[in-house]
Amino acid sequence: MENKKHPDMVDKYSINIHDKHEIEYWSIKLGIAPAELLEIVKQVGNSSLDVKKFLKERE
Repeated sequence: MENKKHPDMVDKYSINIHDKHEIEYWSIKLGIAPAELLEIVKQVGNSSLDVKKFLKERE
């Protein structure tokens, strides 16, 4: 069974918005607030690549 709470075990391709540790991890990694991350995932899905693309396009 995977231990998603360990930072090294975060899936680098998807964002689990039901796991507070992943929300914290991705928020820090992407430099955005947790609430903003949740809104973006609602718009583009939970693919970290899609979230990164969305953030890059809005710059």
